[in-house]
Parts: sequence; structure tokens; C-alpha cells
Amino acid sequence: MNPVFHIHNLSEEGIRKSINTHINSDRKSIPLHLIVSKLLRKKAQSYKGKIYIVTIIREPISREVSSFFQNIEFHKKILENKNLEVDVQKAHRILNQKLESDICNQLESWFDIEIMNNFGIDVFSKSFDHKKKYMIFQNKKIDLLLLKMEDLDAVFPEAIKEFLGLSSTFPLTKSNLADQKYYSKAYKEVKNKTKLNTEAIKGIINSQYFSHFYSHEKDMVIQKWSNKQLN
Repeated sequence: MNPVFHIHNLSEEGIRKSINTHINSDRKSIPLHLIVSKLLRKKAQSYKGKIYIVTIIREPISREVSSFFQNIEFHKKILENKNLEVDVQKAHRILNQKLESDICNQLESWFDIEIMNNFGIDVFSKSFDHKKKYMIFQNKKIDLLLLKMEDLDAVFPEAIKEFLGLSSTFPLTKSNLADQKYYSKAYKEVKNKTKLNTEAIKGIINSQYFSHFYSHEKDMVIQKWSNKQLN
């Protein structure tokens, strides 16, 4: 059995920035995955074997909403009362500010820093296979499986079979679900009332990230997240 690690950063720059973000937030501590990242980075530099990477992407607005609540402790002092209840109005205001920033540029930068610079794989070099709903990239040292969060249930068993060269499929086991978190009610309320202005929506749908992976879902995203329909 090969070891499996769940991390977000492996570059020196990415680890450093993430550590600073956590330390300077209300959390005031470094999560385990970043400690693991630092150890893996050292190991990967001298490792001679094949490295298999599974990267999951998501429609950027949905991802930002989910990430905000996943990292709710960044704003713990502002958003939570002594009973760990989330102030929905404050959460909605802070989230809207985040969504009006260049969230897709952050995602593109992550691929540049963590995947291209680290492993020499450019995920934007080939058109995404919307029929197959996943892609596999390979070079001498790295095999990378790229999946969409929205399609995990449908394609994961076959994708992981092909990726690892297995003789049979195995099911996807879900964990870390928002519905099971203490903030689940606030998450649903904020998500349902979140609407973006025209400028923010246009910035997202015209980005390289969205155009490459989600252009065929443009109308759905506008209908779901815009505070008014675009021409």
C-alpha cells in the first residue's frame, strides 16, 4: 500500500504564503496539512519513484463559498458567538468582498505555482475533455489526474482505475461534508442569498480558468449567481 497524503501546497512559495495566512488569521496556528507539506517537499526533491497527483477543480464561485466556510476559523472572532453560531449577515458581507476580488486569478496562480513550476505540467495546454469529464497528464516523474468536483460521483471509479492501472474500479467514499458541519445551516443560508454584481460575474466567466474548464456552463453560472441577467 502506497502512502496517500491530502495537501494543498508543495511549493516553497505556496507553503510560506499559506503559513502566513493561517498565523495572521484568527486561527493563529498552522494546520497539519502544511506541516505534512513541508516534510513532503523535502522528500519529493530526492524521491526517485513515480509521484501520482489527484487534483480536483470546482466551479469557482461555488468553490469560494465552500472554502470560506471550510476556513471559517480565519474569521472566528468576527463571525462566531460563544455558542459557535455563525452570524449570517456578517458572513455574507465578508464573503461578498472575497467574491468581488479576482478569485479565478488565484486559482490560475495556484496551477502555475504548484503544478507547472513544481512538476512541469501545464493543465491549460490541452482542451478539457468535457465528454470524458477527466484528464490525465504525464511526464517522466509525475502522473496527474484532473477531475471536476461536480462530476466525482459519475467518473471517479473509472478515472481512478485508468489513472492507477487497476484491474477493477472501487467506489468513492465521501468525507468532510458541509451538511455534517456545525455551520451547515449558515452555509446554506449564505449560499442561497449570495449574488454577484455584473462586473464580478464578467470577470469570472472571462477568466482563463473558467473559459478552459467551465465555458459550457456559463449560462447556468450566470443564472445561479448573478444579481441580474447579462446581455
